Amino acid sequence: MLSFALALALVVPGVAQDKKKDTPPDPKRVEAAVETLEQALKAKEPNERAAALRDASEVVHADVIKVVARGFKDDHRDVRAATIEALRFMDHPDALELLHKTYKKDKSLAKDEELFGALLRAIGQHGSKDSIKILADNPFKNPTRHALTARIFGLGNIRDERSVEELMGMMKKVGKTNAYMEEFQLSLMVLTGTNQGKSRDAWTKWWNDNKKTFEVPEKLPVLPEGHRYRWDRFWGLYHVKGRNTKREDRGDDPEDD
Repeated sequence: MLSFALALALVVPGVAQDKKKDTPPDPKRVEAAVETLEQALKAKEPNERAAALRDASEVVHADVIKVVARGFKDDHRDVRAATIEALRFMDHPDALELLHKTYKKDKSLAKDEELFGALLRAIGQHGSKDSIKILADNPFKNPTRHALTARIFGLGNIRDERSVEELMGMMKKVGKTNAYMEEFQLSLMVLTGTNQGKSRDAWTKWWNDNKKTFEVPEKLPVLPEGHRYRWDRFWGLYHVKGRNTKREDRGDDPEDD
């Protein structure tokens, strides 16, 4: 079977160059994407269905997202993982809405540590303020490393004062151990532009001294090389050493290793 991306290129010549984020995809490209994905989801091999779903994220449109949603009903774990991965990179309100709905409705995902963590990361990847409540929702009900790391970093990816408040609250609930303090440190650095180390007490004091007047900077601050590297790795971004820029690299998510 032809790959999803190759099929699109054959049906609509030149679509590979049409990657402007704010430019709606050509209607013919959307039609081709829907048709190709519908056919691919009928394939017997789960790896073919999964590959088609991952490729589908290249065509960001509500009609495509409706078809991608069918992946959540697939019995194969890899297909469901690919569905989450596709929605993770589709910068569209319908994609985020579907991720939110899945979090609330699909209780079976919470039983799979990696899939649940992937779902939370996909939600956080959109960086929407509408996701703060979900990422902070009873975080210690499923206190696995995948889920908690995704919640902590997901909040760090939403540039809002409420994200800092939720992180501080979560940090206090961890207890007197230093569990997850590296994650809290990095996420709070990303949001605040300050570094209080791995000390819960130091962060608490800083927040108490500043919370009444603090505003999250609009842009991501310059981070020390090691911290920026880890941040980019988690989000599947290509890290450019020595620069405060980043490029998307969907094939590299080593935090899942």
